[in-house]
Amino acid sequence: MKVCLENWQLCFRPLASVYFSVAFSFSKMRLEELVQVSAAVAGTSGRLDKISKLAALFSRVPPEDLPIAIGFLTGWPRQGKLGVGWATVASARDRQPAGVATLELGEVDSTFDRLQLVGGKNSGSERARLVGELFERATAEEQAFLSGLLVGEVRQGALEGVMLEAVAKAAGIPASVPGGAANSLLMASVAETICAAT
Repeated sequence: MKVCLENWQLCFRPLASVYFSVAFSFSKMRLEELVQVSAAVAGTSGRLDKISKLAALFSRVPPEDLPIAIGFLTGWPRQGKLGVGWATVASARDRQPAGVATLELGEVDSTFDRLQLVGGKNSGSERARLVGELFERATAEEQAFLSGLLVGEVRQGALEGVMLEAVAKAAGIPASVPGGAANSLLMASVAETICAAT
C-alpha cells in the first residue's frame, strides 16, 4: 500500500489546515497515541468502529503531521521503503525499551528521512545505528509497532476506504458530499493521498 503524498503537498494540506484548525487546538502528537489507536483498530471488527477510533485520533493530529499518521497507520511511511530488514530490527529490539513515552510522530518521521538518505559502503551499520537510537527512545509497545512499520508488517484493517472516511469525519465533512467545491476538492485530495499501489 503506497501513500501518495505529492497531492497532500499541493492541495490537501492547506484545505485540511482550514478545516481542522477551526475546531481543534493542536499540540505535538506522540507516537504512543497512534500506537494505542492502531492496536484498538486491529482489535475492532466493525468498519464504523474503526472509522470512529481513527477519526478521534485524526481530530487531535496537527495538520502537518496528518500525512505521517496516515502513512504509519496504513503501514507505508511517506518515505516509502527504508532499506531496513528483519536483522536490523531484531538487533534494535535487543535495546532496553524506554520506560516513558516521549517520541513524537515528527521525530520518528525525521529518523525515517535520515534512513532514506543512507547509502554507500557503511550503509548497513549506519541504518543499524539510526534504528537502534530510535528504539532506545521507544517503549516496548512502540518498539513492536515500529518493527512492523519498518519491515512492512503493519496489520490492522485500516484500509484506504476506512482511512478516507475517518479523515473526513474528523474534519466534519460527510464522506459523500452532494455539492460544494471546497468539500469535493478536499475529499478528492484525501482519496488521492491515500491511494494504494501493489
